[in-house]
Amino acid sequence: MAKNVDLGFFNGDFEPWDLEKEYEEYEVESRYFPSKVGGRPAWLDLANLPAPSDLTCKACQTSQLRFLLQIYAPGNGAKSFHRSIFVFICCNNSCWNNLSNQSQDGTPRSLPVLVLRNQLSRENRFYPPQPPEERPGWRMDIIPENFGNICPVCGCRGDKCCGRCKKVWYCCQSHQKLDWKQGHKQECTVNGRYGGPHARLFFPEGLIEIEEEPDKDVPQEDISKDYTDLIDPNIHIEESVADVTEDEWNEVESGQTNDKASEK
Repeated sequence: MAKNVDLGFFNGDFEPWDLEKEYEEYEVESRYFPSKVGGRPAWLDLANLPAPSDLTCKACQTSQLRFLLQIYAPGNGAKSFHRSIFVFICCNNSCWNNLSNQSQDGTPRSLPVLVLRNQLSRENRFYPPQPPEERPGWRMDIIPENFGNICPVCGCRGDKCCGRCKKVWYCCQSHQKLDWKQGHKQECTVNGRYGGPHARLFFPEGLIEIEEEPDKDVPQEDISKDYTDLIDPNIHIEESVADVTEDEWNEVESGQTNDKASEK
């Protein structure tokens, strides 16, 4: 079996690394099948999202896992024409302080990481069989909000409805409280209109540019090869100036005049 390796490079607007975004906003949406880091998940199956209980950290049993990245990796079978891998992690520091394989009682320890795979056939209820058109405004109806309730804070499935306004859904109480404190409190009325999200628990977002790993290293002899024969033959190149004496150089330069601009 061939073992091909693809290399992924972060392409995003991440200030600490002085990286500038080189993609359009619509390219990170589900309808473009992105490989990306951060932001909200670009779900593949827009209707059957993991339940909030599935995204609760199994290590601390309290925190909601946060979306880290996803890779679009189409399979070879008809049922995996579209396939994405999603990675979620816990942001609770205590979950990462002790990553041993076993707990004190000897039972296997749950890790603060969750990896999910999702796949669809080419003919499915969400996407057209043709490739997406790379332009703003194309098929903006292909969003998970048209198939269920989405938590505005994290972009995951929302099963908990705000009890007062009945307008917004959250995945958990902690995300609801955070959004409430950041602005939903001022607009939460029976006839009010949700103007959020007011809080966002996202990692910095950016596309992952994927390239195939080179098959092998370039041989050393190829690196040092002389490529001067590729230069324009009309350009005259001296083979060597090592045998030019200082007196000869002085004679050549004696008749030269200096550009006044170069003296400034």
